Amino acid sequence: HEDAEVRAIAIQALTRIATRGDPVARTAVRKRLEHAAPQARAAAVEALVALSQKGDGGAYGLVYGKLTDGALDVRKVAARKLGEVAPKNDLKAIRSFGKLLTHRDEEVRESAVDSLLDLSDMDHDKTIEEIGKRLESPNPGVRRAAMRGMLKVASKGNDLAMSSCTETLRKSSDREACVDAARLLRRVASSPAHDGVVVPCARAWSNLRLPW
Repeated sequence: HEDAEVRAIAIQALTRIATRGDPVARTAVRKRLEHAAPQARAAAVEALVALSQKGDGGAYGLVYGKLTDGALDVRKVAARKLGEVAPKNDLKAIRSFGKLLTHRDEEVRESAVDSLLDLSDMDHDKTIEEIGKRLESPNPGVRRAAMRGMLKVASKGNDLAMSSCTETLRKSSDREACVDAARLLRRVASSPAHDGVVVPCARAWSNLRLPW
């Protein structure tokens, strides 16, 4: 159909009448991933996810590929839906999520964080490590996305999450990164905290006059 909205609605309707894993429906949807109309491509991403099983490597690769689409709306949908087809706690998928935290588009970063628990269990070590790497980023938007992700996936008192914050306080020369790490640490640390948390906080406050 010549109308992009009609095509998008038709693609979405396909997911209601086809069963998950239907090869004919999936083939039809895959063809629309490269459609000229962004609205149709975005609808095709959503439909492909709806028709795929979690852990489907082919679908994961196709959705991941749309993170570089020329249209922001398509990139947002891909970031939001990626976790639904990624294997749970898969190291490759977690590393891909880490890269998404540094994506140039804020809305893509935020969509990725929103879908984090589709990708990872709570308190999963590799996920927390991957997020922790971004706490020292000079880009405040990347740090904010990492902070949101950490709060979503780390329980209060999680040792690895606290360690990620204290490492930033110890190593970073970026005052704003230290401020963000201190604020995050305040939210993830348990009380009473052990010396490995208290000492770096005290030093950071003393040296940088961090706001508490």
